[in-house]
Amino acid sequence: MKNVSTKTESFFSRVQGDARKDIVEQLGSEDDAQALFDVLTITHSSKSYHSLENELIERIQRFSNLDGYYRLFNAATKWAKFKESPEPDGWIRLHELQKVLSMTRPEPISQSFIIPDNYSLPNEEFHEQFVERISLCKQNLIVLTGAPGSGKSTYLSYLHKHLEEKKNSCNSTSLFSVS
Repeated sequence: MKNVSTKTESFFSRVQGDARKDIVEQLGSEDDAQALFDVLTITHSSKSYHSLENELIERIQRFSNLDGYYRLFNAATKWAKFKESPEPDGWIRLHELQKVLSMTRPEPISQSFIIPDNYSLPNEEFHEQFVERISLCKQNLIVLTGAPGSGKSTYLSYLHKHLEEKKNSCNSTSLFSVS
């Protein structure tokens, strides 16, 4: 670490313009500002962003892999942006770091939803309008939203089977359900 200030020249003498005016205003006088900066030591690391990033990657790879570094980078960015993140209170705990850095990723949730034999459409009119909308092939993306557990995935499984049986010619439409 390099010490930017020197004994012969205070760092405060380098502060100019509005920044100097704001400091003096907040501290009360030039003398008070000068006194603060006389005892203030300002340091800066000599490492560049890239060398620091490379050092972090090297250190993290003792516990994870490169994917883990990028997951941690993304998680830390999110944690810094959002209040009380990570949940519940914004404190980054060891288990959060372990979860992010873990090389064992959770198994994805199965997307094969079994359609019960006694499945009945929740709303026949909605279904007919939805199928018609898909059949028109005017949209490449249709999003189905609803509360968790309301049957979106089961309905989309049913719809997929229904369209397969109908041999729907519009294959370019993508369907997603979002809770």
